Amino acid sequence: MADVNSNPPPGDRTPQPGDRTPQAPIFTIQTDATVGSSLERRTSHCRYLAAARDIKPGEVILKEAPLIVGPRLEGAPVCMSCFRFIATPHTCTQCHLAELCSPECETNPNHAGKECELLAEAVLSLEDFQYLTSNYEWLLPFRIMVNIKHNTQQREPWEKFLQLEAHMEKRRNTWIWESHRNTIMQGLQNVGLIGKDEQEEELAQKVCGILDVNSFEIRSPEQELLRGIFLEASMMCHDCIGNTHLAVDKDYVMTVRASLPIAKGDKIMFNYTGPLQGTECRRDILRKGKYFECNCVRCDDPSELGTYLSALRCPKCRKGYILNEKEEWKCQDCGKKFNTKMIQTVLDVAQDYVEDGSKVEQHALESLLNRLNTTFHTNHFLMLELKQRLLSIYRDMILLGNNMSSRILQRDIELCQELLPVIETVEPGLSRLRGITLYTLHLPVVLLAQKELQCSNSDHIGFLSKLEEAEALLKEALALLIYEPPKTPEGMLAVEAKEALKCLRETIMDVKDQVVTSHMRSIQ
Repeated sequence: MADVNSNPPPGDRTPQPGDRTPQAPIFTIQTDATVGSSLERRTSHCRYLAAARDIKPGEVILKEAPLIVGPRLEGAPVCMSCFRFIATPHTCTQCHLAELCSPECETNPNHAGKECELLAEAVLSLEDFQYLTSNYEWLLPFRIMVNIKHNTQQREPWEKFLQLEAHMEKRRNTWIWESHRNTIMQGLQNVGLIGKDEQEEELAQKVCGILDVNSFEIRSPEQELLRGIFLEASMMCHDCIGNTHLAVDKDYVMTVRASLPIAKGDKIMFNYTGPLQGTECRRDILRKGKYFECNCVRCDDPSELGTYLSALRCPKCRKGYILNEKEEWKCQDCGKKFNTKMIQTVLDVAQDYVEDGSKVEQHALESLLNRLNTTFHTNHFLMLELKQRLLSIYRDMILLGNNMSSRILQRDIELCQELLPVIETVEPGLSRLRGITLYTLHLPVVLLAQKELQCSNSDHIGFLSKLEEAEALLKEALALLIYEPPKTPEGMLAVEAKEALKCLRETIMDVKDQVVTSHMRSIQ
């Protein structure tokens, strides 16, 4: 945020000699004596990243390899060495415990060495063995504790890790504290992998706290969801608009770029929530996971910068919208006030409908969208979730070569056009989501133009105009997706967009030739 009371980074730490920075520093670590948040998180030194000079959109702010990567809480079983999906399990022949994807992964440094040695020494009952091999919640905390205690060759990064914020007192004796004690610590204590004394449990809880507060969700090359610790990136402040774009490659190296112009001295900020989530949802995630209350410009505006992402239609006047103004839900048109519990009940019921697994077919989704449209603003986050699902279905239908009617193609265009202004507001500048949506939009524009030409509803000049419109969409999509790592879904989409743009330009040249030829014939 622009003022000094912006949300602190989820994990602030003391800068140490040897921190990785670009050769010509593009950011600095600043310190404010401020109130960190309205949850009374007072710090004498709130640390954050700030621009050392003016930064242009697309410029690299930092590139950072993770300190450590591992399965997220409640994640699917993956190889304990490379984190790939396990098609045919291979149990490590040294410790007889670690589930790997292949014999080659036995020598992977992620598992080989002290970790493998400690697992080999564990005394396991059948129940203990089943616990350790059926859930991986214990793996990342255990791996970190092994490094903290035994990695004598790399002490400094693990000392820096321990300086990250864990919010120990805010977490103590809460449900998450007890959950980690029951699902992680007791299992490791039972087999002797960590001690049962208070000091050992305190360290384990601190490790879990640091992970929960500071880790970034990342994807493996097979798209398995993981989490990783990035010491420098974790110092970015939060803002629900943000000014950065993050991308992680197949080696888990994170590249942070400016998504908007950042002036010298401004905070470098990232949205740690989803851009299309409503205010209460975002605040709840930050409150429970990062332990601060967000008071950014977007959160403080009941209309969410005019997007109405959390607005409901007023059942009394039927023309105004109900907004949450200072913990009070009120129609901005007629002034009617509504009970918070009633609003929450409406949201819960609608959420259940949206999450209903049976509604995966386009007609069911369109029907639900029409039903919810009587209750919610067309930009409400639940409505946008349904629209994104429909766009995904329509895009797949196009890519599979289905013969779609003009009506469905027009509907596809409408959905994209409804989504784009919202994205431009809540995720301005360099936006992955905007790039994907623009690519999605160009497909029905081209197909509809072809249909209209075939049905004689358009001449070649009109057809050319539509192709040039699609070309502009593809160019903008490519300009946004070009920063994506090549092996990611978005990176592969960038390759498709580049090829599609090439083909489209060839078609445009052919149509231009036809237009010129037709014109020449008409004047002869």
